[in-house]
Amino acid sequence: MEKRIIKELRGKKPSEIKVLDLEYCRAKTISGLTDEFSQLTALYLVYVGLTSLDGLPKLPALHTIDLSDNKLTGGFEILVEKCPRLRIIDLCANKIKTIETLEPLKNLSELSELDLFECRVTKLPNYRKDIFTLLPQIKYLDGFDINDREDYSSDESEDDEKSFGDDKFESDYEEEVFEKKIDEKLNNFQTKLSLVENKNKEAMEILEKKMNEKTTNFRRYGGRTVVVVQPPIPPPQPQVQPVILAPVQAYTPPTSPPPYPPASPPPYPQ
Repeated sequence: MEKRIIKELRGKKPSEIKVLDLEYCRAKTISGLTDEFSQLTALYLVYVGLTSLDGLPKLPALHTIDLSDNKLTGGFEILVEKCPRLRIIDLCANKIKTIETLEPLKNLSELSELDLFECRVTKLPNYRKDIFTLLPQIKYLDGFDINDREDYSSDESEDDEKSFGDDKFESDYEEEVFEKKIDEKLNNFQTKLSLVENKNKEAMEILEKKMNEKTTNFRRYGGRTVVVVQPPIPPPQPQVQPVILAPVQAYTPPTSPPPYPPASPPPYPQ
């Protein structure tokens, strides 16, 4: 967290900082934040992983603190001690289970907005009624007043805080996160492209194997190369030598022999 704070200072003195954004700066406790941030009015510690508020210095000018998406279960008396002028507290998505855990906040006389979305305490029966009874000074709980009318000014005020002066939310860390996301997407794209190329290569190898008995021509149509596959050429048939037969002569029946002269009868005896 100390390195992140140094980056957020950007060469300025701690006493010149009015808005400090430490979102996604992973830590279990607060460190590197000192009493020198005497003019700090808004502190953002979203998704840090805090399990306690130990290390929070005295911040007399602080009126907005965002502690959403952490692992806080209690210990909110430190907010009363160190930040007595708090008006807006965001504790969404923490591990707050009971109404009594929030009892120290009743000593924050200027507290007007409290957010507890996605905390287990919101599942209790009569949750809203009990919170408004415990903390009568607050005007809005989870974005709605006691009559369930929505607070439309909360989003605008938050945007104003984050964009106040030169301390608007344009930190070096945000740029680093953005660059990391771009690198991840680029790596994913390159990985997918490599997979596609490998699949195409495998497909071409399979195609070549299947085309061993086929004739393939490559022709260009409209600037693209098109594979023209022709049916396989049948193997040559063996040539049969013609049989030359001798000419057949016309059949001539044999001629009958000439008739023999009749035999003369034998002579009669004398």
